[in-house]
Amino acid sequence: MTHHVLVAGGSGFVGSALTRALLARGDRVTIASRDPARAKPPTGALACAYDNLPRDLSAVVNLAGANVVGKRWTAAYKRELTTSRVEFTHDLIARVRAVGAKPKVWVNASAIGIYGDRGSERLHEDSALAPGFLPDLCRAWEAAAATANALDARVVVLRIGIVLARDGGALAKMELPFRLFVGGPIGRGRHFVPWIHRDDLVRLVLWAIDGDSVRGTYNATAPTPCTNLELSRALARALRRPCLFPLPPFVVRVMVGEVAKHLVESQRVEPQRALDEGFTFEHTDCAAAMAALYGR
Repeated sequence: MTHHVLVAGGSGFVGSALTRALLARGDRVTIASRDPARAKPPTGALACAYDNLPRDLSAVVNLAGANVVGKRWTAAYKRELTTSRVEFTHDLIARVRAVGAKPKVWVNASAIGIYGDRGSERLHEDSALAPGFLPDLCRAWEAAAATANALDARVVVLRIGIVLARDGGALAKMELPFRLFVGGPIGRGRHFVPWIHRDDLVRLVLWAIDGDSVRGTYNATAPTPCTNLELSRALARALRRPCLFPLPPFVVRVMVGEVAKHLVESQRVEPQRALDEGFTFEHTDCAAAMAALYGR
């Protein structure tokens, strides 16, 4: 069965890979954009404005949102983070409803930041949530996504970890110091980092679209979270570089401000629900995943 999937954020780091995967299996894809003329969707996909959405949608995937670590968290940027997630999600649902579309499934991004700093505690989907700006933002984002129930859609929320791929995301920021032989962990690197290979994240979205019984909240992370030190060493080995120069946390604070505290939070997140419901991850070990990404 083929789908017509609307992807918000379809030109981004994850969205572009998802779009290619949907097209490869024969689905129709429309990328929603504020400026369709400049969207440059992959060959085979269409682009449309948010005020001109198609009616014959069978699925919506909402990946839109300003980059959490893209800028310092000024009051203005915090408003942008909230607007681009919470208000945007409400608006997109309203626009889909206004054109009379009846998607069977709504897949919405969220983030593992909702759990806060939890040390070595094993975190599953039913674990307690933390207070603070980022957890509160994620809670509000998920609450906004839940209103897609009004469309009679099956709602799936994916709490996404650090996404690994070579053409962007975390690795794009981590690579340079290692290539210059000055790479290393943040501090002692003991904090857990919930990661996921981008290919597995894309497969998880496809699984959510296709699975009639898939609904509710899922942790979108690899089954084996690693520490920051383990991730740094894996990247160093893949690049054939040393891992010798820890980055002091105070330097990170100077560089990026308030968001720095989230870069050293420990979150041992595990994808319990996806595993229990039969999803199989292809990349479960961070060292092997890193080696595969760099062809080692």
